[in-house]
Amino acid sequence: MSARSRVFAERLPRRSPRASRLVGAPWSDSFIVFLAATGFIGARIVPPVPGGPTLIAAGAVGVGWMAIARRGPVRLAIVVLVAVSTSVLAARSIAGLHPPAIGRWSGTATLLSDPQWQAGGVAFTARVEGKRMLAVARGPTAASVARRSAGETVHVTGTLMSLTAPVPGWMLARHLSGRLQLVAVGVPLGSSLLWRVANMIRRAVLRSAAVLGRDRRALFAGFVLGDAREQTPEIADDFRAAGLTHLLVVSGQNVAFTLAAAEPITARLRRGWRLLATLAVIGLFAAITRFEPSVLRASVMAAVVVVTRHVGRPQSGLRVLGLAVLALLLIDPLLAHSLGFGLSVGACAGISLLDRPIRAALPGPDWLRRPLATTLSAQIGTVALLAPLTGGFVLASVPANLLALPVAEPVMVWGVAAGLPAGIIGRRASAIAHLPTNIALWWVAGVARRIGRVPLGTLGGWPLVAALMLAAALIVRHRRRGAAVAVAQPRRTAFRTRVPSIALAALVVAPLVGSVRGQPLDGRDIARGARMWTTGRVGPSRRAEVLQLEFGADAARVLAALRRAHVDAIDLVVVRTGGRPQARTVGSIAHRVSVGSVMVGDRSYAGSVRPVVVATEGTVAVVGAFRVDVDRSDHGRLSVRVSRPTRAPSRSVVASMRAPPRRGASPADPPAR
Repeated sequence: MSARSRVFAERLPRRSPRASRLVGAPWSDSFIVFLAATGFIGARIVPPVPGGPTLIAAGAVGVGWMAIARRGPVRLAIVVLVAVSTSVLAARSIAGLHPPAIGRWSGTATLLSDPQWQAGGVAFTARVEGKRMLAVARGPTAASVARRSAGETVHVTGTLMSLTAPVPGWMLARHLSGRLQLVAVGVPLGSSLLWRVANMIRRAVLRSAAVLGRDRRALFAGFVLGDAREQTPEIADDFRAAGLTHLLVVSGQNVAFTLAAAEPITARLRRGWRLLATLAVIGLFAAITRFEPSVLRASVMAAVVVVTRHVGRPQSGLRVLGLAVLALLLIDPLLAHSLGFGLSVGACAGISLLDRPIRAALPGPDWLRRPLATTLSAQIGTVALLAPLTGGFVLASVPANLLALPVAEPVMVWGVAAGLPAGIIGRRASAIAHLPTNIALWWVAGVARRIGRVPLGTLGGWPLVAALMLAAALIVRHRRRGAAVAVAQPRRTAFRTRVPSIALAALVVAPLVGSVRGQPLDGRDIARGARMWTTGRVGPSRRAEVLQLEFGADAARVLAALRRAHVDAIDLVVVRTGGRPQARTVGSIAHRVSVGSVMVGDRSYAGSVRPVVVATEGTVAVVGAFRVDVDRSDHGRLSVRVSRPTRAPSRSVVASMRAPPRRGASPADPPAR
């Protein structure tokens, strides 16, 4: 602490003895974290009778208890008060999630997010008469809306509809009250000063990335701004398989790097103006990244750190995290339903609790132990939320983060520091400025692509429980010995040298423990709108005979399901219903696995994938051990029946019971006999 800060801290008002008796000793970091966890649980549990009287009664009981009780009961009362407050506030927020009207509507709407193309249309969040709505536009209206940015106000005409129950968690987290089906969109009516400045900076940074290729431009937008609109399903699947999805969203690293980039300017200001300028940079960056839940957590934490350092009372990272989470949940309790917010908090908590213990327990040089400890602690902190989605701890994330993080972090700094002036100057300056960016993005994309394809599998079930217990033991051991001793003068005990070696050996042997023999799948749904038939094959990869795609099949989820099933080739893909989304899904699948042929009702459904079989009435495909009978309706929809014949040929044959006239040789035609 500097002399100036020490003098300022001494001038702060001290607490009276009576206040000390009422409130008790200063709250510890553990109690602050416990309060934040209690608030999170309370926000997830909604009482059946919400309302203001319940909150007032709980507050009166808590204040009265604090006035007459001692230290222990006071803290218990505070915990109860926080839980009840977040629960009642969440109930009141959910009760207010209803559209302002049902039916035809015309008026002004303010965009709260950037429009994003989804399933042949454009979707975004809009504020309509004080309510947040999920606005959807298709056709020519979608092309007009796609050019708009968050913060702009436009005159729209459409139909208001209510949401179907149950409402998904991501809709609750965004306070969505209904759907708005747009019919017409007028010209922009303007936006506030904050949104105008934020959109100007955002456009300049993205304009500088125009010199990069499509895939690398999408990665750059995700690394720097958290913009996922241009990311293809293949990119998303690669980073998900390698455990690098945290690089595609904005987190605390981006906020810290933005403050570091602005420090040459803010450091020249006087002390008070420096605080205001730093807080303004944090708020502006939150607006540029569209106030995403993870950005809110990082921004509030950064603001708490800046303010506490300004008054000369810096706090620990764990305490700052607890204060930020508690404040955000009291302001917006529905953030507890956001997966991004939960992952951001879990990763930050894991690093705060486990980084030093794991680093002290791991053998080897410090340059290797430091990034490895950070990676392991962040992954352990988020495994509870990711386990239902990924099946457990993704083992590929450890080597992928070690190889990608040292290269990805400079992109976050350089993207803001060099991207903004380069986007203002012009394309030639952008080409020069983004030469190192292009190389760095090439490296990170290659790491995600290759590490994600290594069949390391996931650590789930009892092995995952054992790993979490080991992490808890490391925390207890580290706290008992003291952080300073554990880092500065570590003792070479048997625990230190043997346990990490056993853990690392387990990570190496874990791929051999996984399922080596694939299980047969006779028509099992592997993802929404995707069903697969295959026989069990011996080996780390296998070939699927038939994959059937329905309307609404999401390419990213299908790719993830194929990756988890270790499928590297598909003999026949049957597209039951057509359209551009299905064509893009088939194209994404063909980019990742080898596709033998595609059966469609219309040739345009398969996009650029070849060979294509256009099904007619009574088309039969015998693929491996399966027989596929296909009938075609008048609208091009296919009716598919898959069965196992008694005797199947040894090779795949695609034939037609009603053979169409032969117009030329095709790779999909049956071989001549």
